[in-house]
Amino acid sequence: MACDENKEIVCLRNKKGFKWLFPFIVPALLLAVLLIVMLVAYHKALGDEKSWTTEYFSMLADSCVHGTERLKLELTSESEYAGSLISNSGLQSEVMAGDFEAVFADSEAESGLVVTSSGTIVYGTSTDYETFGEAVGKASETGESVISDVEFCIDGEYRLAVAAPVTMSYGGRVIVALVYPMSILESITDVPKMDSAGNVYILRSDGLFITGRNTVDRWSDVHNRCSPALLSAATAGLTEFKDYSGGEKFLAFAKEIGMNGWYAYCAAPSAAVKQRTTRSVGIFFRITLIAVIILGGTFLYYYFVMNYGHRRQVLDRKKFAIAARQSSRAIFEYNMIKDKFYFINDCEKITMPGEMDYLTRSMGMSYVYPQDRKSIGEMVMSLKDSSTASATARVSCFGCDNSYHWYYITVTRLARKGLGSTYIIGIIEDIDEREKERIALLTKATTDGLTGLYNRDETVRLINERLQQPPDGRTSAFIIFDLDDFKGVNDTYGHDAGDRVLHFFSDMLKATFRTDDIVGRLGGDEFVVFMTYVSDNDLVKRRFSAFAESITRHRNGDDGIPYISCSAGYVTAREGDEFDKLYREADKALYRAKTIGKNCVVCGD
Repeated sequence: MACDENKEIVCLRNKKGFKWLFPFIVPALLLAVLLIVMLVAYHKALGDEKSWTTEYFSMLADSCVHGTERLKLELTSESEYAGSLISNSGLQSEVMAGDFEAVFADSEAESGLVVTSSGTIVYGTSTDYETFGEAVGKASETGESVISDVEFCIDGEYRLAVAAPVTMSYGGRVIVALVYPMSILESITDVPKMDSAGNVYILRSDGLFITGRNTVDRWSDVHNRCSPALLSAATAGLTEFKDYSGGEKFLAFAKEIGMNGWYAYCAAPSAAVKQRTTRSVGIFFRITLIAVIILGGTFLYYYFVMNYGHRRQVLDRKKFAIAARQSSRAIFEYNMIKDKFYFINDCEKITMPGEMDYLTRSMGMSYVYPQDRKSIGEMVMSLKDSSTASATARVSCFGCDNSYHWYYITVTRLARKGLGSTYIIGIIEDIDEREKERIALLTKATTDGLTGLYNRDETVRLINERLQQPPDGRTSAFIIFDLDDFKGVNDTYGHDAGDRVLHFFSDMLKATFRTDDIVGRLGGDEFVVFMTYVSDNDLVKRRFSAFAESITRHRNGDDGIPYISCSAGYVTAREGDEFDKLYREADKALYRAKTIGKNCVVCGD
């Protein structure tokens, strides 16, 4: 009996003595599994070179497809923005050139073109119309924005145009086209390449190289063209060919990018592909081996070194990541030396576009609304003088869609001591709902509910603010408009007809005067226009005549709007003037206009 008890005690001691091995069983099994997976993956990669290369080239081609979609969205937005300027200002030569100059300053467009639906050139040259007339005609026919093919221009350069149909405020339609240099397409092929041995190009359907025309000598036929047979084979899948001298072998892959029948064309020397594949597999082997070692060391550290406080920190970081994920803010980092923008942590509303891990500065700016790029640029420039800056801007795709959302961006500049590398840490906050609500409230508070013009208080504030600007030698005009016999319209046709008359009258005011003129409704049938920088009094009279003619020409007798006319009085604004003083003088001139027969304009100077 004693012997049996001794055996049991020894057995228990042995169990207790080997208990320390239990924590190593799981990591040992994991290490064994990793080694097996590593060996299998290693041999599979060596025997699957073509599949890997096809997938790699396909990824490069897909990057071109995504780049084309982003470029198409950006160029179409710029053309439609130019069209909106034309729609608001009207087809007036004295302001159209300034509108296009504003568009050219914020884009890479070289020239512009405005053509009516009947083919009349309102702005631009006949040479541009002859070159890109097909795109203009297609936009007019379909009613949608059209990007032309790359065309050979008279000066020996290749260009393309983006044509957008625009409906004017008076109902007519024109086509607005912006002309861009072919070099704008280079950004589409700006994707990671296979070291320096390969490249990605854009080809037309006839095999002409659109991008990289000066670097394709070995990979194309003569005159920078790809033979139809090679392009067809590359489109069907990865294909191998020899250069035009019949010497070095190359691999090629092509994919249609979904615009004008263009193709993304990837080519690289076969030897470089094999070398990269072998090197990549070797790197994978070493990385996996290092991962195995790190995994074992980490496991030992976790079980024998890590204390409770460290585990608490890990838990706190997880809590922070979860809380940040559920908020409307995302933390990002931008490496100015490497030109890489990426999120340290994102949230449900703010994520990196597509499958990309990072963005460059040019790629990031392409997602910013064109009118807000200036504020982002000013924010970045201010970091030279200050360590912190902020801006509010509309950005697309951070919310996983193509629409623009309002974001508040705060950035802080950091410097790594001794290395000279500068980093920017920042926070992007989704303020779309709040900003839209603020804009809606501001619009409601500053505009007239019936006509959409500035209301009386906002009109007075804007004019006084304009009058306080430093004088530069140029004069302005203060004009009061009043409908003739408007009370008779209400009494005869009813107040609904009177409202339609006021709305129609306001639309004609906006269509006749410049976008930088202040147009407001003071109340009833009384309106005011403040024209900045008026060269002479005759300009006001000509503008009044054009306005009176527009009222007669665009009035539709079937919509219940009776014939109307208006009278106006105006004065010249000088340094030190205020709204109340100008109003009294212009009102006296208006009274004289009413007295001498109405439907005219009188100067009060």
